[in-house]
Amino acid sequence: MKEFLKKLIVGVLLIICIGLNFEKSNIIADEWSEPVKFYNSYGNSAVFKPTNIYEGDIYFCSAGNTSTSGTKYRTIGYKMSVKNSSGNVIQTIYYQMGGSYMTLKCQAKSSGKEYMMYKIPLRYVRNRMNQESLNALSSGSCTIILDACMVLRVNGKNKGGMNDNGPSWGKVYTTYAGISKAANWTDSALSALYSYYGKTVRGLFHTIDVRKSTGISSVSGGGTYCYGTYVTISASSSAGYDFTNWNNDSSMSSSSYGFYVNSGGTYTAHAKAGTIAVTFWRNTSASDSEKTSKSYTYGGINQAFPAVGWQMAGYHMSGWGNNLYDTTAVYPLLCGVANSWIESNRPSKNIYAVWQENEYTIEYDTGVSATVKYSDTVTLPSQHMCIGWILGEEYPDIKYTPGESIQVADLCRILGIEYTDKAVIRMYALWEHEPTIEADDMFFSIKQARNGGITEQLIGSLISATDVEDGDIAFGDNEINYLKVKNFDDRKIESARDKDIIEIVLEAKDSYGNITQKTISITFTDTQVKERTKAFGKIRFISEKYYGKNKAGGLMENSRWLNDPEFNSLLRQALAI
Repeated sequence: MKEFLKKLIVGVLLIICIGLNFEKSNIIADEWSEPVKFYNSYGNSAVFKPTNIYEGDIYFCSAGNTSTSGTKYRTIGYKMSVKNSSGNVIQTIYYQMGGSYMTLKCQAKSSGKEYMMYKIPLRYVRNRMNQESLNALSSGSCTIILDACMVLRVNGKNKGGMNDNGPSWGKVYTTYAGISKAANWTDSALSALYSYYGKTVRGLFHTIDVRKSTGISSVSGGGTYCYGTYVTISASSSAGYDFTNWNNDSSMSSSSYGFYVNSGGTYTAHAKAGTIAVTFWRNTSASDSEKTSKSYTYGGINQAFPAVGWQMAGYHMSGWGNNLYDTTAVYPLLCGVANSWIESNRPSKNIYAVWQENEYTIEYDTGVSATVKYSDTVTLPSQHMCIGWILGEEYPDIKYTPGESIQVADLCRILGIEYTDKAVIRMYALWEHEPTIEADDMFFSIKQARNGGITEQLIGSLISATDVEDGDIAFGDNEINYLKVKNFDDRKIESARDKDIIEIVLEAKDSYGNITQKTISITFTDTQVKERTKAFGKIRFISEKYYGKNKAGGLMENSRWLNDPEFNSLLRQALAI
């Protein structure tokens, strides 16, 4: 029974061990834990493996012959050279395999070789750097070069040694030139040795390429950075543009964007043309809420202030201002929008209409004019014979008296020009004109007088009268006016003799009661003397008014008084022409 229990326990333990070995084989199958796999994948390269977003380890693996006879080379550590962007070495740091910083991760033997895997935590590298190296590391302007520290191993014994501060005894070779001449190596050995020098750490440095697109004036932050370095890339927008994001990614919307470098990448800064939202206020009063809005884009074509068409009685919109109480326009009505204005006023702006009181010219038909404002009061002129003022035939029922004070605003509303600046208001005078009599001295024959041919109606047919308000006044006593001979005496006329002159008075009265008189003379001539009749032919009576009018009451074309120089001269002297 005891023997059975022993066998059972051993079996269980065996199963457990097999399971554990199986699990262990799965774990060490990873190349970061199995030196042979790592060496088969990377050779003697230094390879970085991240452990989090800002930390990781640098792995190394060496493969040495297990044979102890003869002369061999053996890697005992590494020299790390930190170079700046100019390629100059600014610091040298040594790492001893198995020292304080470069620790043995694991080892294995296979096919006559011994594989040993070491690692250096990245934090150790940073901790051992001086400030100049750290500055170069964080600014993306440094490189790290690794050179193996090798010694000759003769019959299983090293001929030199080192610590974390560098070579400490014997002969340690830190350059290919040195190790290549240390022994009589084969070509394959020399080729293998060459690969241990001038190496970089795979996966440790990453290039950040920072680019700009339209609307971006400059970018910064690009470079080659060590893994885990916190980098800030920045972009500056060009005038009139706003930064939007990096790589069209809305989650990267800050123009100054920071991140830990875990891989290389290209970051392109994008921008959009800036806009300004402008609110245009009508501003007819402090409480006026009427407005219109418009948006303008930097770089836009043919952008201008809107044509609003606002009106205010008695005022005209002269332009736009920056403030509510501006009285002088800063911008014209249809002001063009320049990029510089958009840039200086973004993102929004209020603009206010500027109103100026209308001016008008009052033109009186008397030849006088006056410039007035909408809010003014004017006093209409008072002139002799002027009985009133009107705005024209279109407004017959609107009359103003001379000397009356009237509001310009009232005139504008009647004429419909309260919204029109520089309009003309025409005022027409109503006159109390005296009538005018048109009549010349007359000549009649004694025969006409004796026969009663010279009548008041005949005199009336030879005269006329006109009036500004009434027009032509007909002869006789009319309903609103008259034209008459005031002192016509037919008996005196019938008894007239040769060369007698009688004065008669003509009188005209208009509808306003204005009276005008004119005195003319009637001259009588005896035309019965035959000698004179024969000498002069047909007798015609003539005055200055009708001289030269031929058949229209004047001399005939063949008249001797017209064609004979002697007679013509006498006639002109008599008529004083």
